[in-house]
Amino acid sequence: YRIPEEEISVVYNGVDLERFNPRIPGEVIRDKYSLDGSLVILSVGSGIILKGIQLVFLALREVMRVVPDAKLMVVGIEPKHRKKMISITKKFQVENNVVLVGSVPNFEMPYYYSASDVVILPSLQENFPIVALEAMASGKPLVASKVGGIPEAVKNGENGILVEPGDVNQMAEALLFLLVNSSTRKNMGNTGRKIAEEKYDWKIVGEKHLAEFEKLL
Repeated sequence: YRIPEEEISVVYNGVDLERFNPRIPGEVIRDKYSLDGSLVILSVGSGIILKGIQLVFLALREVMRVVPDAKLMVVGIEPKHRKKMISITKKFQVENNVVLVGSVPNFEMPYYYSASDVVILPSLQENFPIVALEAMASGKPLVASKVGGIPEAVKNGENGILVEPGDVNQMAEALLFLLVNSSTRKNMGNTGRKIAEEKYDWKIVGEKHLAEFEKLL
């Protein structure tokens, strides 16, 4: 928009570090959906095309060749997409490894993050996703597309792995790497939590918002 850089201030979205944190128990969700001891990949989003969920089903098929009991839990599905998603999972022969969850109240979301091992953001188009911040605050590593504002939150090799948007092979490789390397998962999750504490805590973000408003007075 040809606005001089010195006139632009960037204030990111924030996350509630008390509500989303690694201490939240995830057993209630694992019990509810009979996930037992499976490694769980979590995807959060209501759409299907731009959110890239269909690509995750393809990646899951590859992941299952190495980790047969890996589960993909998709949260926030709109009713209009449910039939289509079921059809796609059957077509790719992953229906027994996919848990489709409808709309979930926001106060329950911390339990879903805690029940997961890896969070995936396969978006083909994205701004600056709250999901990334919630995953980081929950101490979970991310596999995320290199689009929009995602690379500003997800640092490749630090708190997650970035992949080219739409690249199923990269997605599958990244998921497999994290699923079979528990120590790397834990380290990336811990790093994500630290980044969230240092940069995305609503208390810090709120102060930045206030400072920007005061400049306008």
